[in-house]
Amino acid sequence: MRHITFFTTLVAVMGVAFASSHHAAAAPAAARPVPPKHAADGFVEVIADKDQTVFNPVTPGSGPSGLSLADALTLERQASLWWEYARDVSSVTARLTRAGHTTLFVPTDEAIMALPHKPHNNPSGTTSDEDARHNVEAFLSAHIVSGDIEYGKPAETLGGTTVTVKKTGDDMRVVPGDAKVVGTKVASNGMIFYLDGTVKY
Repeated sequence: MRHITFFTTLVAVMGVAFASSHHAAAAPAAARPVPPKHAADGFVEVIADKDQTVFNPVTPGSGPSGLSLADALTLERQASLWWEYARDVSSVTARLTRAGHTTLFVPTDEAIMALPHKPHNNPSGTTSDEDARHNVEAFLSAHIVSGDIEYGKPAETLGGTTVTVKKTGDDMRVVPGDAKVVGTKVASNGMIFYLDGTVKY
């Protein structure tokens, strides 16, 4: 019952988010850059505007802040949907709060909303509570790597997908899926790559 309530609430929240973004799109406004906000420790807290890429001047796994991965995700409002899914899977939340390094690939809310079907749904549209739970776990696992990663070197996600972060100048992309890295956050127990898409799995 908890899972049904969670997914019902999540769908409602996603519907409101979609309606808000659709309304905003209907009233064109002059494009303006959004300056990145930084915490006291100097790490990026907020994802940049989609036309502006923000990168943390550190290598993966170095210069940790005092925040855990769970703390960082709680603060990042533009990637709240991935965290909503993660909070309902105890094994994932435990990993994000405990010591030891984990690398996360977190799609923005906009990227998740743009999917042809939501991560908890079956492509057919008919989804049982058991299916939804399985689908969410598969989605999350495809976006989590145990330990640190190195640019250009393949790493295996918890779901068994091989991913690589390719860096060319200031451009970073994650394959498979060719999702662009739009922001990063180094936490005390790992690193987050915020993406404008999802990892294909």
